[in-house]
Amino acid sequence: MAPTRELPGPVSAMLREHVLEPLSRTGGIIEAEREEVEAERRAFVRFRDRVADVETVTPSRCSTGSTLVAAPEQRSTKSLDRVRVAFRETVMSVDHYSEVYGEALEEFAAAELSPEVAVGLGPGTSQSFTDLYKATLMNAVDSAADRRETIRDHLDGERDAIATHRATLIETLDSLDWPPRARRQSDIEDRLEEVTRARQTELHRGFPLSGADGHDLCQYLYQDPEWTYPVLTGVTRFYATLEAPSPDGRSTR
Repeated sequence: MAPTRELPGPVSAMLREHVLEPLSRTGGIIEAEREEVEAERRAFVRFRDRVADVETVTPSRCSTGSTLVAAPEQRSTKSLDRVRVAFRETVMSVDHYSEVYGEALEEFAAAELSPEVAVGLGPGTSQSFTDLYKATLMNAVDSAADRRETIRDHLDGERDAIATHRATLIETLDSLDWPPRARRQSDIEDRLEEVTRARQTELHRGFPLSGADGHDLCQYLYQDPEWTYPVLTGVTRFYATLEAPSPDGRSTR
């Protein structure tokens, strides 16, 4: 008859929770950020669809310089009014807009689209809604939506990576529980080093913000004062458990 396994004692359970806590908390953080990013992506797509239906005007012949700027015309003013309304009813109407951004239309459009595009969305602009301006606007909107799609995909990758590392730590923790010294110390440390190396590789990958990498992603997502790097924090805590006494009072070493 196979020997009966004893369930982990209270101390072991507490250590287990302590090690996994940073990784366990990331799920809700990543999902909340993903929902916001996806809501913004869909909003930009809806805005683009509405802009596509807005009629353009022909620039005045007396205009000089870039055809992005032309004398105001009544029809152009109405077209730009429709664009502004559409922007407010789509992009600026996501549930988290006020909390996360809280910016006026022109300020937000300048940051997310371009200062050139934002000029045409401000009140009293001399910008006409020409074919060129419309194309410039729609290209900028496409880029904003694409950036959010890329960020969303990176968030999915981060979620999957965290899940993989968490599963590895759970498996390694189980080797301590059944019983405390079932696996050689060097084997456990080798697995922790593998997790650390894999995570460091992930942190050096690019992130879809200018000049950003995985370190910036962690600072962007995880603003808990106790930890910014959930996987590495979990590994560090695991190393600490190797020095902690087991339920029978002995070190796991």
